[in-house]
Amino acid sequence: MKKLNDHRREIDTLDEQMLELLEKRLAIVKKIADLKTRENLPIRDTKRETVILDNIAVKAENLGLDPELAKRFFRNIIELSVEVEQKL
Repeated sequence: MKKLNDHRREIDTLDEQMLELLEKRLAIVKKIADLKTRENLPIRDTKRETVILDNIAVKAENLGLDPELAKRFFRNIIELSVEVEQKL
């Protein structure tokens, strides 16, 4: 049971780090939303999103991770960013 709790603490630490990264990412998303509003640019750039996800898949595979799982994870992050931009 000790090892399980140790692993859970490791996950908790990683989750806190991911929250900090999310905070930083959303601060940049807000800056992007402001620029897009001023320049009258569309919120979505599906071509760019596809390139990002394809690059993520390659990097994930190079790390020995499931590329589809990585793409799903980052697709969710992209959707969250789009949602934040739309609200702004």
